[in-house]
Amino acid sequence: MALFKDLIPLPIDLGLNTKVDDKQEPIGKLTVAENIVYETIRSLRKRNGYDSVSLEILGGTSIAVTKILTKFKNELVAFNSSTLFSFADSVDKWIDQGTVSSVFPTSKTIFRSSSAQSELDCEFIENLKISVWKDSVDGIRYSVVDNDTGSFLVSDGAVDSAGVSPRVANIQGFVYIVYGDTTNLRYRRFNVLDPETLEAEKLIASNFDSAAPTVDIVSSGNTIFVAFNSTSGSGKLAILSISSDETVSGVTNLSGEDPSNCVDIIADRNSRLVITYSDGTDVKYVIFPFTLLAPVLAATVIEAVANVVNATTFDVDGTNYDTFYEISAASSVNHFVRKNDIDVVGAVGTPAVHLRGVGLASKVFVQNSNQYLTVIHESTLQSTYFVIDDTATVVSKISPNTGGELIAHGQLPHVKAIDSDNIILTSQVKGRNVSEDNTFFSLLGVNSTVLSFAPQETKETRINQTQTKKGRQSVI
Repeated sequence: MALFKDLIPLPIDLGLNTKVDDKQEPIGKLTVAENIVYETIRSLRKRNGYDSVSLEILGGTSIAVTKILTKFKNELVAFNSSTLFSFADSVDKWIDQGTVSSVFPTSKTIFRSSSAQSELDCEFIENLKISVWKDSVDGIRYSVVDNDTGSFLVSDGAVDSAGVSPRVANIQGFVYIVYGDTTNLRYRRFNVLDPETLEAEKLIASNFDSAAPTVDIVSSGNTIFVAFNSTSGSGKLAILSISSDETVSGVTNLSGEDPSNCVDIIADRNSRLVITYSDGTDVKYVIFPFTLLAPVLAATVIEAVANVVNATTFDVDGTNYDTFYEISAASSVNHFVRKNDIDVVGAVGTPAVHLRGVGLASKVFVQNSNQYLTVIHESTLQSTYFVIDDTATVVSKISPNTGGELIAHGQLPHVKAIDSDNIILTSQVKGRNVSEDNTFFSLLGVNSTVLSFAPQETKETRINQTQTKKGRQSVI
C-alpha cells in the first residue's frame, strides 16, 4: 500500500510549559524555547541577536567611555559624560552630535507657611542637609533633614526672631549660623549629633550695617572667615575669623572700601581669601591671607559698572579666578550676568555678557571639572531656575514656572557637594495664592534641590533593550 504525505498542523505558539511531564505536554506548549520572542497571543518571532559595534568616531578618534546607550526614533545614540554620539550604519562609525549634559534635579519643599521665606543658604555635613532662611514674621529659622530617609530632624527651628542675612557653615562637627541682629553680628551653633539643641548666641561684631546688611562666610580647615558691611569709618568692608574653639579674631577693616550692594568670599587652594564686592559704582576684589593682616592684593576694580547686586567668584587654579556678577535693571527681565577673568596680581580681563534676562541664584560651583551656576528668570507666571555651564548653556531646570524672586540682598546661597556626583542647593518655591488689595500673589517657601550629574539607573537599564535599524541588539 502506497504511503501519502499529508500536512499536519502542529501549533507551537502557546508559550512555555515546564510544569508537566514531557510525555504529557499539551500540543502547542513548549518545554524549551531558545531565541524566541512572544509579542502577542498566538504570535512568536525569532529573537534579535547581538553584535559588536565599533567605537570609532568619524574623523579618527574613538569613544573612550560610554555611560548610556539608547535609541532616538530609529537611531542608535550613545552618551559619555559630556557628548552625544549617533551611529551611522553606512560608515559603521559614530558621529559627534555636540555637547550634552546629564543633570537630573530632585527637589523637596523644606518649609512653607502663611508668611514668606527669603535670604536662603544651605550646608551639608554627616549626611545631613541643613537649610537656613529668613521668615518675614519669625526671623531666622533652620531645618535639618536626613539625606537618606528624607526625615526631618528639625523642621522649623528658631534662631533669632529679629535676625537678617543668615549664613551657614561647618567646622569640626559643629554647624555655625551667622546672622545680623540690628547693629550686631552674631552666631549660634549646634553639634551635628544633636541638631535640635542650639547653643546660646555669641557676639562677633557690634558695627554691622543694618541699613545694607550684606555678609558672607566661608569655612576652611578649622576656621570660618566672615566678610561683612560695617559702619566703621575706617572702612566699611570688614573681615574677621572664628576658630573651632570659638575664638573670634579682631576685625580688619579695608580703608575706603564699601560692600553695601553685595559681598562674596571664597578660600582658594593657596590659603588666600578672595573677596568680591560692589559699592554701587564699581565691582571690585581684594585678596587677603588667612592671617587677615596686610592684603596680598589691594582693592582692584573688575569693572566700573553701576547696579551690581550679586557677585560670585571661582578659584580656577590658585592664581586665576573667574568672577560672575549680576547687573540690575528697572524690569526684572532686563537683569543680566557678566563674566570676567581676574588673577592674584591684579590683572583683569575684558568683561563680557554671560547671559541676559536672568539674575544669579547661587554661588558658582564645579562638577566634573566644569563650572556651573544657578540663575533665575523672574516673571509673574513663569519664574524658573536654570542651571547653566560656563558657556551659558542651560543644562537643567529647577521649579519650572514656580520659582522664586531675584535675589535682592546681595548674598548668594552656597552650593555644597554631597558626593562626587551630587550637589545640594536651596531656592525659593511658590506656594499658596494670597489675595491682598485686589492683587493675587504667591507666598514663597524654601526648596532644597539635589542635582545629580551621574547617569540614572532608569537610563542604564535601557542598554539591553536597544534595537538598531538593522534589527540587531547592540552593546558597547
